[in-house]
Amino acid sequence: DISGRAVIVFDRSHFHQVLWNLVGNALRHSLKRTGSIRLLVRDGSRDNRVDLHVIDDGKGVDESFREQIFEPFFTTHSRGTGLGLSICRDIVDQHGGVLSLESIRGEGTTAILSLPAHL
Repeated sequence: DISGRAVIVFDRSHFHQVLWNLVGNALRHSLKRTGSIRLLVRDGSRDNRVDLHVIDDGKGVDESFREQIFEPFFTTHSRGTGLGLSICRDIVDQHGGVLSLESIRGEGTTAILSLPAHL
């Protein structure tokens, strides 16, 4: 779902890496039904920003993990390295953006990628 007219400037391979990780995490933690994962792109809530939301319908992030979720080597997945979200946040930071998570236990998680708009 895309609305707004803003454009971003982002290294293509880095953008792919970030989206691959965020969508992969959403899929892993979703209920895996049609519509379990949604992507929303909007002109940002703050001036000159573009917000991309990756939304899943999973259980949400446990409150006890919220402080650690972006730290290197922290993982809740048995096959994970714990580097995905940490690397994504670093890449987004390098492009002048902010990566955050909103999660309500039992209602899913939204990863929000807020990037400077290129006007």
